[in-house]
Formats: sequence, structure tokens, C-alpha cells
Amino acid sequence: MQAIGRIKQKQGHFNKALKYFQSTLHIYNHSSKSNPSLIAFCLFSIGVIFREQNKYNEAHDKFEEALRFQQDSSSHNYDLLAKIHNNLSMIFEHLLDCEHAIEHAREALEIATNIIESNHDQTEMYQDNLSKLYQKK
Repeated sequence: MQAIGRIKQKQGHFNKALKYFQSTLHIYNHSSKSNPSLIAFCLFSIGVIFREQNKYNEAHDKFEEALRFQQDSSSHNYDLLAKIHNNLSMIFEHLLDCEHAIEHAREALEIATNIIESNHDQTEMYQDNLSKLYQKK
């Protein structure tokens, strides 16, 4: 279901994508072997849809929830963790909260630089985002 949600999202059918992600989240939440990383990814995906719809407060809530699940997970998905922080940075930038935007941009860059290392494009993107935030400040 999550794959269908991603396809619908890429097609710009945000409401349909949202329904697929919410259904997937419901299944993950009620599974006897709940996986916090999968729940975090699903919440992240819902947050991205809200961000793309300019629903920044809803996106913020989903990203924060995804962050909590990912931090509670015994198997950290550091790539997802960096992406959550990067998206929180973008949300705070839209909400004109530069301090929190910079805080999350730094966190994304730190994770990408110190832990992920293999994806230089991603690290460069996080560095660019942080630089732009400093220029706005």
C-alpha cells in the first residue's frame, strides 16, 4: 500500500496518497510486531504530503511524530532521520522560525556528514540548505 501511496504522491494525487499512507500506518500501528522505523517512514511520508500541500502545521506534527518513532527505534535509519530533520528545517523556514530551521538543518547535515557519508549529493544539499538559512538570518 505504501508503494501505491508514493506513486499517487508523485502523480500529484495527494489526497489519494494520503489515504494509502494512513491505511498503511493503521496496519503498522495494529500489528503485533510493530516496527517503529516503518511507522516513522509512514509518518514522514504523510508529513511530506502535507508540506507539499502547504499545510505546514500538519506537516510539522507528522515530522515530529516520525522523529519520535525513529529515535525510539532500536534500528536507526539514519538516512530517514536526516530527511526528517531536513523537512522540519523547511517547515520552520516557511513558518519564519529561522532559529529552529537552522537547528534542524544542522542536525540533518551532522547526521549526513558523520553517519551516512556515502551519499555526497544529500550531504551537499543539506549544506546548501543550511547556508541559505544563515543568509536569511
